Amino acid sequence: MNDDIRRNFHELIDRIEDEQALTILYAAAALYLDQHPLLLDTTDPKHLDRMRISLEQASRNEVISNEDMKQQVRQWLGK
Repeated sequence: MNDDIRRNFHELIDRIEDEQALTILYAAAALYLDQHPLLLDTTDPKHLDRMRISLEQASRNEVISNEDMKQQVRQWLGK
């Protein structure tokens, strides 16, 4: 990993004073770390169960459009 990017990212985080913004960034990072490896790891039962649940939700049309999600994120950010 590029050490400059990591260091710059830490510096950016340190400069953010808005607690809500930090919470959102933290949640996004946690989600990325939690789900990124799931896309390829089909050996972990926990991951397989999460994929199964997601597919069941999609089959029941329990989904949200990308545009609706963008709108929700804008609302969370107060924009």
